[in-house]
Amino acid sequence: MTASENYLQAFSERRAYCLALIDLSQQQFQLIAAEDYSGLLGLLSHKQQLIDLLVSSGAPESDLWQEWKQGRDRLSAADRAACETILDDTETLLRQLMQQEAQCTTHVATRHEAVQTALQQVQQAGVALNGYDASSTGASHRRLNIDL
Repeated sequence: MTASENYLQAFSERRAYCLALIDLSQQQFQLIAAEDYSGLLGLLSHKQQLIDLLVSSGAPESDLWQEWKQGRDRLSAADRAACETILDDTETLLRQLMQQEAQCTTHVATRHEAVQTALQQVQQAGVALNGYDASSTGASHRRLNIDL
């Protein structure tokens, strides 16, 4: 396999990981919106595996990147252009992925705030309910305890 074929294969693999992550990110948003947290856990596990593969394939210290930096000028113009196109596509996909992840994060934060608000309302209702003390008099109706 030639150097240009190695680059094209490796860079195409990274692009494929990015495409798969974008798809998973879209599914993640849908699961969050549907409040399907058990499905979300499975998806996040799969997503982490892809992220690990993406990171390991693109580690700056990897031989491939060192060879690319040193040898790209020796490739034919067509091979170099093909590699650079894939790299540019991958960078675009990574930016898109980051935007989707930000949307998911915002959606989760919004859901979290809504849950917090609901819990505070339940707590406040419990405090108000404790203001009524039916057990102290044995009466069957509730009375407001104004000594609180």
